[in-house]
Amino acid sequence: MAATAATAWLVSPEEAAREQALPDEAPLTRAMPEPGAPRIELLDPESGALLRPPFEIRLRWSSPDGSALDPASLRVLYGRSRLDLTGRLLAAGTRVDPRGLNAPAQVLPAGLHRLQVEISDSRQRTGRREFVLEVADGAADGGAPLGQRGAGPATR
Repeated sequence: MAATAATAWLVSPEEAAREQALPDEAPLTRAMPEPGAPRIELLDPESGALLRPPFEIRLRWSSPDGSALDPASLRVLYGRSRLDLTGRLLAAGTRVDPRGLNAPAQVLPAGLHRLQVEISDSRQRTGRREFVLEVADGAADGGAPLGQRGAGPATR
């Protein structure tokens, strides 16, 4: 799928190819989350779904102790190269508030894409969460998820 004036690549095919060309790294030891740090939850797309662009990304964050979350601290990083996508998301009409993020009409090239989301609270604790999104090859069905081909765009 080619990006249009209404949708732009969140990650270009060239950037995705550079990411895929990076040497495999040994698995990192997972760091323990900072006590009381914000929690980040992926609402859309569903975990494990095979996506067809454009698709919506919705996140919800919360503070276990009620500390205020700072939307201005949001960072969205791509892959092992940690390419900062935050500005692209915000320029594309993404809504960010103290409860979460809603990023409509996102376009990624076919393949697996790793996004790391970070947000901080009023006590300077940073929550981090990584998500892997899989985009179908040859997305050409008006944005319908694979399970709904021919049914038109998905509604939620």
